[in-house]
Amino acid sequence: MKTTFLYPDAKFSPHKSLEQWALSVSQASIKTPKGFGRFDINSIPYSDILLIESLYCLPFAKKYKIAKSQSDLVKMTESPDKKSISDLAIGTTEQSKSIISKTKECKIIAMIVDTSFWLEKLSIFRKLYYSLYLDVVDGFMTLSERSKKDIEKFMKDNGYKKKPIIVIRPFMANAIKPSKKTLNKNILFIGNEAEEKGYLKLVKAMDYLPDFQLYLVGNCKQKLPKKLPKNIHIEGRVNNLKKYMEICTYYCHPADFEPFGVAPLEAMYAGLIPILTKDVGMTEIFTTSLKKLLLSDNSPEHIARMVQFIDRLAIDEKTDIIKESKRLASGYTKEKNIKLFKNQFDRLAKVI
Repeated sequence: MKTTFLYPDAKFSPHKSLEQWALSVSQASIKTPKGFGRFDINSIPYSDILLIESLYCLPFAKKYKIAKSQSDLVKMTESPDKKSISDLAIGTTEQSKSIISKTKECKIIAMIVDTSFWLEKLSIFRKLYYSLYLDVVDGFMTLSERSKKDIEKFMKDNGYKKKPIIVIRPFMANAIKPSKKTLNKNILFIGNEAEEKGYLKLVKAMDYLPDFQLYLVGNCKQKLPKKLPKNIHIEGRVNNLKKYMEICTYYCHPADFEPFGVAPLEAMYAGLIPILTKDVGMTEIFTTSLKKLLLSDNSPEHIARMVQFIDRLAIDEKTDIIKESKRLASGYTKEKNIKLFKNQFDRLAKVI
């Protein structure tokens, strides 16, 4: 079974975890335009399965799938009494039916690792795009049960055939063990500029937390107000997160929706106390003790109250939270996760 990985020509694609997953099951990796653009499908080697990182790859995957089916039909008819593809498509003879049944269709597995099926934010344009291409997807792999339910609901409500969906949670790209750690009032957020990650609400929450310090790491800086309080530090993209994992006690991710959230997982592994909304997919793996820290509301006022509540906990209570967070996160290492992904991929490949 030959598998090719397709990923879009996007700034941060392929994601480190997804690329490692793909390398474990595929024989080739091909970059496609982002949704639309010129692309030679002959650059895709013969493939039984196309594993796509993003739905932006669908137009090219669909084109390849159709071309491969036609090519296989041609090869199957190379005999003294050749039939044309159009003749075979009519399927009026037992011979043509037999030949068509022997052709092996290329299957497409889509990895849904973003907000592609966030039902509250699906635009008319995105729905139109899906109407043109989504029908060729044979199966999905996604990062949380929440995402799985969103995909199932969209497919059902819009008349698509039911497709198998596998949930596989990613591993830590940065497994950092700080060399020093002290409890303090420093808060960390790591993320890009997507506003649904909640960092703008976190910034406003700092109005109620004058004795705390907030460190913002990543491209989220692009949408921040120009004037910010002195207790907010804009760090931008950094090459090494260790410094921030060492100087911060809390990791706050008050997202409206996050399919999983690798950054919170990495922060927990490094010994930070997580303050997340229930809409962050990784909270599905939380134990009862950690679920008590979940934000039921991500308004700035509620975020501030939760930070203050946790900060007032006794040192031994905080220590127990940190130990539980580290224990939970330590189960998502690269080696364990890639092995699990391969097993889940093979399982899905057998049923599509």
